[in-house]
Parts: sequence; structure tokens; C-alpha cells
Amino acid sequence: MNVIEKLYDENNEENIILYDENDNATEFEQLALIPYGDFDYAVLLPVTKIDGIEEDEVMIFRIDGEGADAELNLEDDPSAASAVFDLFVKLMEEED
Repeated sequence: MNVIEKLYDENNEENIILYDENDNATEFEQLALIPYGDFDYAVLLPVTKIDGIEEDEVMIFRIDGEGADAELNLEDDPSAASAVFDLFVKLMEEED
């Protein structure tokens, strides 16, 4: 099962492993999958320490493409990332 399939699998309880351009692995806990605009977004919490990212800080990734061609990309538009984060917070508040 690839990373995108794991993100969409409601039964997946495994962490997500992503690799950077130097093939360094970073482990993430999936917190939510949120549709917003034309994309789906994954809200991920780093398990592996990342320089510049606080211990409880989440990262917002956009899912680009579909099927076997789908890619996971860090959202670089601050307004989209903020909107997705706001939806995530609202979702967490509703669960409490």
C-alpha cells in the first residue's frame, strides 16, 4: 500500500513515512484528511523531529493528482494551509 492509499484507508493505524529529496525518512502520525476547494489535504503530526517544527506543530500536505499519479506535497500557500488548519481545529472541537 502506498502513502496515498494509507491516507485514504480508514482502517490504517500505521504512521506515514515520507522521504525527502535525499531519501531521508520522516515519520508522521495522520490526524485528519480534509477536503478543501479542489484538493484533499492531509494533516500530519511529525513523529520524527524536524528542524524548525515545534513538537506539537502539525504540517498540512496537499494531495495532487489521482490514483497511481497522486503525490503528497507540503502546502506552500499560507492562506490554504490556514483554512485547512481552521477546518481541522473545528473538526477536533466537534469531536470533544
